[in-house]
Amino acid sequence: TKGTMFDAGERAEMIRESARGLRRVEVVTFSDLVVACAKRAGAIVMVRGLRAVSDFEFEFQMALMNRRLSRSIEVAFLMPGQQYTYLSSTLVKEVARLGGDVRGLVPKPVEKRLRERLKAMAGPAIPAAGAIARANAKAPAKPAARASAKVARPARARRA
Repeated sequence: TKGTMFDAGERAEMIRESARGLRRVEVVTFSDLVVACAKRAGAIVMVRGLRAVSDFEFEFQMALMNRRLSRSIEVAFLMPGQQYTYLSSTLVKEVARLGGDVRGLVPKPVEKRLRERLKAMAGPAIPAAGAIARANAKAPAKPAARASAKVARPARARRA
């Protein structure tokens, strides 16, 4: 599992707050197989979201394994609106951490808790780029260290 900013109880509470007012919504946490949780809840369908084609392979594998584990539970896939296709929790957290506006990208209770958590986690302030440039201009000249990153691009499929 990936590292999370909020534990399962906190995430469940944020979902409860966000889903308040929706009928027939129950939020539960579990630590066993999702099909076992679904059976306990009396569910016959699990709804999963697919943001992009890249999600499909993983979700398809999971759906097939869940079908093997429990033939009585089906999986339905839903697509988001186009404006949410690019979103991920990692991206939203990074934008918020860097001071960007995440309104409308997450429910209001999530936005509030995210801001509170980031404020609590904040260390010493990072100077703005302009402040760094001015500070370096006053310092004695030293050889500048350079950092670079290469972006790996997937190879194009070749036709036979």
